[in-house]
Amino acid sequence: MDTDLHQIIRSSQALTDDHCQICDFGLARTTSETDFMTEYVVTRWYRAPELLLNCSEYTAAIDIWSVGCIL
Repeated sequence: MDTDLHQIIRSSQALTDDHCQICDFGLARTTSETDFMTEYVVTRWYRAPELLLNCSEYTAAIDIWSVGCIL
C-alpha cells in the first residue's frame, strides 16, 4: 500500500485557524512498505519517537506526531 509522507512538518508549514492545513509539499513523497526510508527527516523538535530511535521503517504517523507537537 502506498503512503503519502510530508516528512518535514514544522510550525511554519502548519496553517491553523478553525482547521489545521499543511503547506509546502516540496519534500513530500509517496512510498510503499518496501521502500528504503532515511531516518533523518523532520525538524528535531517535531520528530516522532521512531525517528529518534533511528528506525528505518515508519509510516505517515510521523506526520501526525509533528502536527500534534505544533498544536
